[in-house]
Amino acid sequence: MRSEFRNYAYHLARIFAAVLTSKASYDAEDIRSLDLAKSNVDSFGEGYSILREILAQYQLGNADAKFANYISKSSKFTNALNSHLNQLFAS
Repeated sequence: MRSEFRNYAYHLARIFAAVLTSKASYDAEDIRSLDLAKSNVDSFGEGYSILREILAQYQLGNADAKFANYISKSSKFTNALNSHLNQLFAS
C-alpha cells in the first residue's frame, strides 16, 4: 500500500486529519487536541478508502489523468478532494 500512495502523502495526511477530527475543515487547535492514543487502524483504513474513492471518481471525470505524480500535484484534484471531504463531514 505504501508505494501505491507515495505521491499522495500530503493528501493522506489531510484525509487522516479530517477522519480523526470528523471535520472537513480543521485548525491547529483541533489537531493539538487529538488524542492519538484513541486513534486506531480503522481510522487509517478509512482514510485510504476515502482516497481510493476520490481517485476513482476523479479519474472517471478526467480520463487524461492517469499518472499519480500528475494527479497528486493537480489543484483540480485537491479541489475535488476538498469538495468530497466537505460532503462527507458536512455538519
